[in-house]
Amino acid sequence: MTKTFTGEPVCADSREAVEQAGKLLAEMGHHVEEAAPHFDFELLQKTIFSILFANLAVTVGDYEQQRGAPARDEELEPLSRAAIERGRAMSLAQYLGAIAQLNRQVRRIGTFFEAQDVLVTPVLATDLPPLGCLPTDGSDVDAHIDRLLAIAPFAVPFNGTGQPAISLPLHWTAAGLPVGVQFVGKLGQDSVLLHLAARLEEARNWFQRRPSAIEIAAG
Repeated sequence: MTKTFTGEPVCADSREAVEQAGKLLAEMGHHVEEAAPHFDFELLQKTIFSILFANLAVTVGDYEQQRGAPARDEELEPLSRAAIERGRAMSLAQYLGAIAQLNRQVRRIGTFFEAQDVLVTPVLATDLPPLGCLPTDGSDVDAHIDRLLAIAPFAVPFNGTGQPAISLPLHWTAAGLPVGVQFVGKLGQDSVLLHLAARLEEARNWFQRRPSAIEIAAG
């Protein structure tokens, strides 16, 4: 797939990376076709993050209880503290509802993998972002998530499904910077992805490739 889960186009390098990966797979004897799972990405990502916040609140709460004192300001970044507060504000009914919603969306994604062995996607939707583009010194959780999803939406659904996924630097920009391609497998079939990754590395060995300092600065 060369668009986001909501049908938005991705940057030229990411699109070319996936298209070239598809051609390489076909050359290796795999059947390749354009396809994408159908599910509510917006609902799923909100559900995943709400569960994450609740679990983070419990984890920090356990730590505070074991230590016998609340976490100090210098121990938590502002964004983490805001996420924890949101998690603590969730009711049990809301948390259980999020789990149920997650299961519904996961099943919808699962139907796609009944007919497909591996899904190939970009890693990033945008051009390579600068370092520091996702600061954690603010407290606007929603704005942070929006920025994150604008840059890298493709891994999020599979954090929810628990499926194996791997990113491989199969493509390089004109400036010599690597562009990742994500491969997602069926639940529990990690070995299939590792085998496929090994064959792809044999075909397009990237181990010795390194961006130069000049190329990094230019990026």
